[in-house]
Order: sequence, then structure tokens, then C-alpha cells
Amino acid sequence: MKGEAGVDNVALARGLSKIAARSKLNQEGLYRMLSKRGNPSLRSLGALLSSLSFQLTVKPKDAA
Repeated sequence: MKGEAGVDNVALARGLSKIAARSKLNQEGLYRMLSKRGNPSLRSLGALLSSLSFQLTVKPKDAA
């Protein structure tokens, strides 16, 4: 989840304590999720994205 405009940067910019409260995840868990070794569950990722006003979308790949 690392990147120039990644979710980790957005979460840090908005303040992890606020994001933790909105997502109902604890700060330690957020730090772990956003680390290079982070491996969040789909539920945790959904809670984080929702608290940042983002949405995860899945769509079919284009036929090759």
C-alpha cells in the first residue's frame, strides 16, 4: 500500500487518531496495516477506506 499518493499518505495527512476513531480500528492496527509488511483483512481495509471517504471497487478485466 505504499506509493506516492497511497492510502498510507492520506491517512497520515488526515491524522491516524481521527482515522482510527472513524474506522473503529486501533492506532496500532492502522500502523501495522500501513507498514511495508502490512497484510490487512478485507474488513479492515474496507473500514479504513470508508473512513477516508474512499470506496473499493472490483470490476472484470478486459478480455485479452
